[in-house]
Amino acid sequence: MSATVLCFGEILLRLSSPNKELLLQSARFDAHVGGAEANVALSLSKFGHETAVVSTLPESALGHACAGELRRHGVQTEALRFCDGRMGLYFLTHGAGHRPADLIFGDERDFAFMLDGNTDAAFAAFKNLQFVACTSRARHSADTQEISGSLRSRRDTYTTRPYSLYGIVDRIGAGDAFAAGVLHGLIRSFDAQKTIDFATAAAVLKHSIHGDFNLVSEADVELLLSERGTDVRR
Repeated sequence: MSATVLCFGEILLRLSSPNKELLLQSARFDAHVGGAEANVALSLSKFGHETAVVSTLPESALGHACAGELRRHGVQTEALRFCDGRMGLYFLTHGAGHRPADLIFGDERDFAFMLDGNTDAAFAAFKNLQFVACTSRARHSADTQEISGSLRSRRDTYTTRPYSLYGIVDRIGAGDAFAAGVLHGLIRSFDAQKTIDFATAAAVLKHSIHGDFNLVSEADVELLLSERGTDVRR
């Protein structure tokens, strides 16, 4: 294994209701491989980094299929361990109109709750912490929102322009796409402003892609940042 980025965490299978239906409104689910760390590893792979995941999967056709999906997108899986057990699952009902999405799983805001969203408390609690990055989201409906990003160091704060999001395809995984964008900027030694601009644009593009994975390349993100990304590419 020769990865430069190693992601450790649980690989999950997402089961979601199709076509923005309510959960169990029809007798089928759409299935997508995900999990925050796997999502970040895959996104960084798409940005040109050598990545790998460390996790445990069930010794079953389902577990091996999840590993194969990560390999298909360039993530190294040699460090995965297969053993008896069950696949980690979560269930998603997509939002529509003024009905919010319903996610039957934990809470992605654990860090914010732990420190009351206070970045000064974060810097005080973690002496080696250099940056805190986050997005701000204004919700007009499930399909129409606005997002911007900010990156704070111990001395300065950097912010992005707001992006309007219309006709959202799938917002799950946008936070992981954002995290991968921040890591990409730090690994490539971007300055702070370029780092947060890149990360936010990566998160914006994730809203246009079904599933947990952000399948865009570095060039796709740079095209959006150039403000030439809404026309047809030839």
